Amino acid sequence: MIIIGVKCKDKYYLTEEIGNSRYDSLKGYLVNGEKPELTFHEKWVMVDSPPERVTTFHSVPAINRRYELIDKSMASEKIPEVLTEDEAVFRDSDYAVVWHDDYPMYSSLYKFVSDPQPDEEVEVDFEYHELIEIDEVEPMKEVSYPVQKTQWAHEGLRNLNEKDIQHQLIDKIIFPSFVMHERPGKLSAKDTYEIIRQYVKSNINGKYATITSDYDFCFTVKKRINLTTPKSFTVDVNNSIFTKRKRKPKYETRYTRYRDIEIFNMTPSGYNNYRQVKEFQGGTQEELLQHIDNYCSALIDFINEPVIDCPHCEGRGVIIDETFPKDSPNE
Repeated sequence: MIIIGVKCKDKYYLTEEIGNSRYDSLKGYLVNGEKPELTFHEKWVMVDSPPERVTTFHSVPAINRRYELIDKSMASEKIPEVLTEDEAVFRDSDYAVVWHDDYPMYSSLYKFVSDPQPDEEVEVDFEYHELIEIDEVEPMKEVSYPVQKTQWAHEGLRNLNEKDIQHQLIDKIIFPSFVMHERPGKLSAKDTYEIIRQYVKSNINGKYATITSDYDFCFTVKKRINLTTPKSFTVDVNNSIFTKRKRKPKYETRYTRYRDIEIFNMTPSGYNNYRQVKEFQGGTQEELLQHIDNYCSALIDFINEPVIDCPHCEGRGVIIDETFPKDSPNE
């Protein structure tokens, strides 16, 4: 066994190296006679001193394997109270249990019993390699952002997590996975797009904005601007694709109380004139998460800000509508 360690003040973080830069947890072992403490990283444990002795427990086969009569009162010369396993059964070519010729008719009268033994503590040969010494390791914060599983919304959501964060190759070579969350990282343009897309869809307020394009290659939001004065328009209620003008025209005056203008669009990989998203990135994982949260929060505040046409410039400008209540985005 090869154990990799990171020294941090008076603590040591350990993992087992199993080849090709892969690691496994030591939580099933005792280090210096103590059970290691679990950490925020599933593959690393913590101990108070460098490993000098590593042990594990192996199961010991049960002894006194035998068959005993279920009803002891039935014991007789032909039906012994106890049969050893070898006396009662043997294994056939398929390793199935078969009763010897003397007892098959009595097999239902017996039950198999044995005496379990305590597990045996076994020494483990190991090499210990201390990679680096650092002052402190901040716990890794949970990464969980809902995005669509596929391009089809009805197939549900999945969560992007820390495994989706990309790191520089040189960092992955030099630093163990245990401290990778304190190294620079970023998300792909596709993952960035999907996080923003799902966040807007989950938090947009339909009173003030609407999504007009929602695909895996482009996304558009339009602001709903309330008019200071409703505008009238005339429609022929007897003219539709269903009636095919079989009746005389019948005109009605209707009113529109808002207009829509595009305020946000994006694409993950370049589509027409849509703005390509800029990948989320940060100097540490915590900084990356702050950038994601701050951007999404500011974007949805902008999208959900209620505005109305400016009454003084006849629709060439808008003002914030302070009379509208700031309802929950999910209403």
